[in-house]
Amino acid sequence: MTQLSLRGRWMLILAALMGAASVGLSAAAAHGLAGLVGPEHIERLQTANRYLTHYSLVILVLGLFYQYRPWPGLRWVVGLFAVGTGIFCGALYILCVTEISWFARLTPIGGLTLLGAWLLLAGVVWRQGAQSRRES
Repeated sequence: MTQLSLRGRWMLILAALMGAASVGLSAAAAHGLAGLVGPEHIERLQTANRYLTHYSLVILVLGLFYQYRPWPGLRWVVGLFAVGTGIFCGALYILCVTEISWFARLTPIGGLTLLGAWLLLAGVVWRQGAQSRRES
């Protein structure tokens, strides 16, 4: 059995923690907050939970991939995905619970960070393909 690299393990641990948080927060939204917040907040919570779940899976896949192909830049991609998800989902969660409206202004920053992560991933893949062609 091969041992996971230390640098790649943090990605898998992060994905697992994000996945656990998405389950816990989904349960809290469905059972604990359903009677305490209005329907518009429940919809925001569901959006935040969906993004948290999806990006935990994205980070899991990238972390597993990194174990076999530790491409330069991939750690930055995962970091940006984590930060973008934290800002986007965190702002929505806090907005729903506190109703402090300025948290809504943070969601586009999270969304732009996620967009940047996807573009950086495209660049990492492009660069790796160009490097592979040069080596062959």
